[in-house]
Amino acid sequence: MMNMARNDGFSLVELLVALTVFSVGLMALAGMQFTSIQGNSTANQLTAMTALADGLVEELLVKAQDDPVFAANVNNPWPVDFAEPDIPMEWSLDGTGLCTAEYAVLINDPINGVARITVTVEAQDRSVTKTAIKRI
Repeated sequence: MMNMARNDGFSLVELLVALTVFSVGLMALAGMQFTSIQGNSTANQLTAMTALADGLVEELLVKAQDDPVFAANVNNPWPVDFAEPDIPMEWSLDGTGLCTAEYAVLINDPINGVARITVTVEAQDRSVTKTAIKRI
């Protein structure tokens, strides 16, 4: 009788099953990477738009109490120049594209002697709104 040598190692079928399981895992990992890149892009856009909105709110907050902006309730596009409010301003932000902004000033809201300032920045299908209160 011949002694059969013991075969150590993997069979071809075992190797193919292992490669299939490994490739399914890699596909799932690639899907997660795609989702992560999309999330980072959205976060980048919102961060840029929020920084712009913060700057615009600050620009209104530093205006004098007797500035014409605070003379009456307004809801306008952000102008290139407040002396000519009919020309809206556009900004080009990296990763976001063109943005526009609107501002609203509500006098004596929520209480007398203050103005509620709301700035909304819009780009593509996203928007960011910032609100502040100023004593007038």
